Amino acid sequence: MVEGGFVDHWESHASRAIESLQDIFSARGLSDADAALIRAAVRDPAATADAAATLLSELAPWTRSIVEELLDDPLPAARAVAVAAGARLLDPVFLLRPLRDADPAVRAAAVRALAEHRQQVPGAGAHLARALGDADAGVRAAAGATQDFYGNPAAGEALVHRLSVERDARARNAIIAAVARKTRTEGTHADHGTVARRIGVPLQAMLLKELHNDDARVRALVASALERLRGEAVAAAMLERLLVEENPRVRATLLLFNGYPAVAGRALPVLASLLGSDADPLVRTRAGHLLEAFGEPAAPTLTAALDDPDPNVRRAAAMGLGKVGDARSLAGLLGEYAKPASRGFRREVETAIGDVVARSSSGEPRGPSPELSARIQGWVDELDPAPGGGWPIRVCKEELNALPVHSSIIYIWALRPDGTVLCMDHESFGHPTEPETERLAVFAALVHGARHHPELRELIPPPPAGAQPCDTCDGNGWRADGSHCFSCQALGWWIPHRPA
Repeated sequence: MVEGGFVDHWESHASRAIESLQDIFSARGLSDADAALIRAAVRDPAATADAAATLLSELAPWTRSIVEELLDDPLPAARAVAVAAGARLLDPVFLLRPLRDADPAVRAAAVRALAEHRQQVPGAGAHLARALGDADAGVRAAAGATQDFYGNPAAGEALVHRLSVERDARARNAIIAAVARKTRTEGTHADHGTVARRIGVPLQAMLLKELHNDDARVRALVASALERLRGEAVAAAMLERLLVEENPRVRATLLLFNGYPAVAGRALPVLASLLGSDADPLVRTRAGHLLEAFGEPAAPTLTAALDDPDPNVRRAAAMGLGKVGDARSLAGLLGEYAKPASRGFRREVETAIGDVVARSSSGEPRGPSPELSARIQGWVDELDPAPGGGWPIRVCKEELNALPVHSSIIYIWALRPDGTVLCMDHESFGHPTEPETERLAVFAALVHGARHHPELRELIPPPPAGAQPCDTCDGNGWRADGSHCFSCQALGWWIPHRPA
């Protein structure tokens, strides 16, 4: 069974063989012949180290003594396997001994195992730091990948020093890649400023420099890590690399960076050129998504991109115009809506048209008069959350000082006495609340609120030019079942998107 499971077919049958061996040894125990077969399997040159370590660790009740014996095996590969398995079976303090093994593969295995159990071994960090100066490049690479530099300036400085003197490309790139991966991972859970502080200035400078690494895989990892940072220096370095990068994967990664507006004057023409003429549709698509952050100056380029042959590029352009376009963008958006090839993203085009129309309309929500402001405050003061209103009413009254005027399955809109319309996500933890920025949503909230408080009508601007009564609700904003009309967001009117 051992031979069949771990010699002939190491990886494909490993788990099946382990389960069978566990059943056998549980029934009759481990014989000397069984132990000999296991030792032979671990020493087999065809055995992969991971599979052999799994064999020893998963058979823990019977293999502890075998692991201890293999730690002194004359074969370095067997000792390395024993180190990996022993980290799971023995007191991790034993790992300090193989750190001094004559064979570099064993020392590297000890470094990796010690990093996994550093909390259980006193002084583990110092031992791992010393391994950065090992005579073998493979051990130095393993040590570099295990340094806990995040929030640890001393470890970060040790890595920077190692890179300054390291001459082996494999070791250098392993250390750089480890820093890049850790930075990107930590950036998933922290804001840009926190990531920058916790990796430290020296490692930030190293990452910026390694954007020009000779290895494209390393450049891609570094660019991915730098997505977690912001600032003019980072944006300038990313843009400089984008201008000369030829590797498709790295170029695509550089175009995921959302910080280019920090160098808007230089970045806008570069991204506009990529959107307008690059041969790679993925590059054009990502450039289109990035351009919406540049505001109105990007609108002409995005409008021109509505003629791109690739539908993903046109979709990105339409979504961008929804954020930054004006009345001059409407003709292109309406034309895009009419294209049969755009059916897959017609909803995005509809949204963009509605946003542009609302933004282009002369009708702006009006501020309340002093009398109406006092009236709104009075309504807020009269709110009573106790009988049936529940916690949303209490939050609106006590925390927001705002009058609830409209709601959906997810959101509640509330009006402050100064005329600000707030949007509260009552389904999320902490009910996050921000001023509503979508004009149609503001219109809908005020229209709905005016049905209960007619005095609010003075705040409602006229519908945008071209608005027509909603067919779904007959223009009153309500459905037959008493719920608000989703087709028009309870406005009672809608913007026709199809070209005449």
